[in-house]
Amino acid sequence: MARTRTLQLRVSLPQGDPDIGAEIDCVMDVLYTPETPSRHWDIEPGQPADLQLVKVRPVHAFDYFVELQQDSLESLAEFWLETDEAYDMARAESFIDRRTDR
Repeated sequence: MARTRTLQLRVSLPQGDPDIGAEIDCVMDVLYTPETPSRHWDIEPGQPADLQLVKVRPVHAFDYFVELQQDSLESLAEFWLETDEAYDMARAESFIDRRTDR
């Protein structure tokens, strides 16, 4: 069974009009469970990696963040966690985290 780790990711979430390029710098605490390979492809398929949001907060709480409700920030974070970029970042952070456990 894969070991679930709590990771802290610092990301820039796109927000608003994509033509403007507005982003919110955030720190996300996520639970990351790496993928598990299949043992017997026809009997026991592997499981894909999984990311679950624990908490998200803006890095800089300027006045314009007052208008951005926490649930909106969480929605942006949940959407971002479904991207390949999120899984790649979590995989890399997990690898670094495992190397420092020794």
